[in-house]
Amino acid sequence: MIEDRRVGWLELFYDLMFVALVAQLAHPLVGDPSFRAALTMLALFAPVWWVWVSSTVYTNLFGEGGAERRVAVMGQMAVVLVMAAGAGDAAHGRTALFAGSYVAVLAGLLLVRWLLGRRHPRGGSSAAVLISMTCWAASIPLHPPLVYPLWAAGTGVEIATALYRRTGSVDVSHLVDRFGGFIIIVLGEGVAQLVSGLVAAHSTPHSVATAVAAFAVLCAVCWIYFDFGSTLAASTLRNRPHDAFVLARRIFMYGHFLPAAALMTLVAGLGTLLGRPSPGVLWLMSAALMIFLCNNAFLAVTTVGQQPARVARWLVPSLALLTLVGRLGQNLDPALQAAALFAAFTTPAAVNRLVILRPVSPRRGA
Repeated sequence: MIEDRRVGWLELFYDLMFVALVAQLAHPLVGDPSFRAALTMLALFAPVWWVWVSSTVYTNLFGEGGAERRVAVMGQMAVVLVMAAGAGDAAHGRTALFAGSYVAVLAGLLLVRWLLGRRHPRGGSSAAVLISMTCWAASIPLHPPLVYPLWAAGTGVEIATALYRRTGSVDVSHLVDRFGGFIIIVLGEGVAQLVSGLVAAHSTPHSVATAVAAFAVLCAVCWIYFDFGSTLAASTLRNRPHDAFVLARRIFMYGHFLPAAALMTLVAGLGTLLGRPSPGVLWLMSAALMIFLCNNAFLAVTTVGQQPARVARWLVPSLALLTLVGRLGQNLDPALQAAALFAAFTTPAAVNRLVILRPVSPRRGA
């Protein structure tokens, strides 16, 4: 395990492509904040997430590399740019450009491995990439829902092969910063949604109150994630250096997918509150926060080693309150909906002096 590698400028530049992708994936949900639209977003987000995770973990393990590696990354960025342009159409059933862009990402990866394989670590199975590329290429002439099984099969093969790697020199600080940065990207999209809503509503007193209440929800997510989830994950990896790679895979590569997707759903829902919110948007946002909390609770028990009873002390009341708000708060004023969501999300954690006030250190050797 190594420490204190800083996030490079190329990684920050690379993230700009995913700022655009997150915005394009979240935007259709603003117009149609339904569970069906959320599931479509989840299907589109999975390959996006895996592209970002693969690049981030490779850099964490092997470094940014020289000029050849930078050229390869910038080439991938150009393809991701096109992928972002196709994400909006893909959300409405026109998936050819999105799928074709992902095929180009995989083809570029194989080309780079072939050209630079002797001078740079391969970083994964080329056979898995080839299988995935074939599945995605076969989906280009098809339309939803026929494309989804092919996408799932292709990306699933890539993800499954990553399970075979058991060791690696993980830089904990770099990994925490990178995945925390992705959460910031998603929360930043929420801020952009609120600002756009305020401008569209001409910043009336009511719209300002709604935006402030919605922003409080984003602040609560940020506080809980970084004061509890991120900090606890970092301490777990440092306390168990021999298992650091396996733990990093569970907590970050796989364990951050659902929280990131849930937060994308949340920020899209918050953006609708300043316009004409759909009847089911509050329930959708409540469900998103419940997924975020359940995922964190699962990792806390199974990976970090916290006692289930201790986790249940804040999880069960949070789920109950969020369910109550989602079911009964549909007719509330939008500002009160956001305020109720904030209260349901934060009150159990604050009362139990967990998450916000007193993060708990993991058990060694758990």
